Amino acid sequence: MGKTFRPVEGDYGKLSSDVFVLESPEEKGFYLAVFNFDAEQAAVKSISLKRAGLNANALYNVQDLWEGSQGETSGELTVSLEPAESKIFRLTVKGN
Repeated sequence: MGKTFRPVEGDYGKLSSDVFVLESPEEKGFYLAVFNFDAEQAAVKSISLKRAGLNANALYNVQDLWEGSQGETSGELTVSLEPAESKIFRLTVKGN
């Protein structure tokens, strides 16, 4: 796509953000990349859609681009990650 993801949060000191967002206006959607940098413990991440720049009141179709699974979310997206795992999701407003 030739575009850059931006971090959702930016106050991690020397550490990197673990959630990144990319808006794709031509697809009328967003991409969320979520990382678990801990190589030993699983993690559950709750991502505020509002903090990611999305409409927190909208209902989104969510597609896990690596596993192919699909679902819906509104307000926040909860992601379970194994140690050292990452996932990328495509979110589009339901009905578009």
